[in-house]
Amino acid sequence: MIRKTMWDERLKVIGGDNIEGLLISSKQLPYKYLEFLQNQGHLVGVLNDNDIQVWNLETRSLICSLQWESNITAFSVISGSHFIYVGDEHGLFSVIKFDAEEGQLLKSSNHLLAKFLREAAGFPESSEKTRELASSPSCPKPKTPTRT
Repeated sequence: MIRKTMWDERLKVIGGDNIEGLLISSKQLPYKYLEFLQNQGHLVGVLNDNDIQVWNLETRSLICSLQWESNITAFSVISGSHFIYVGDEHGLFSVIKFDAEEGQLLKSSNHLLAKFLREAAGFPESSEKTRELASSPSCPKPKTPTRT
């Protein structure tokens, strides 16, 4: 469980057996994404300035950070791994690896476009007709009862 105190952007982490920890960043910015590296003792967060940070929960210290060059709009840790998906405002999809031994985030040199992922997943191309259907109500509006 993660709880953030609002007045100074510190993170209070509460775990099993009433274990608590306080993480204090040098940047006084709110986090827009927070996820645990499952069973690995690390917490990964993305600040509003798109700085990706990795925290060691045992030592309660910041291990490393990576400043992303564009606005991060999607973020997810791949369960049970050291890999992180990052999507940005330009529709690019990237993979980052957290190297625990070296204590650093390694950015892949390859990017995937959202269009490629949509096509690979078998989703249709977004068209004007598709947008019209998506914006139209799927159920008719109920009739207003009349009084007799």
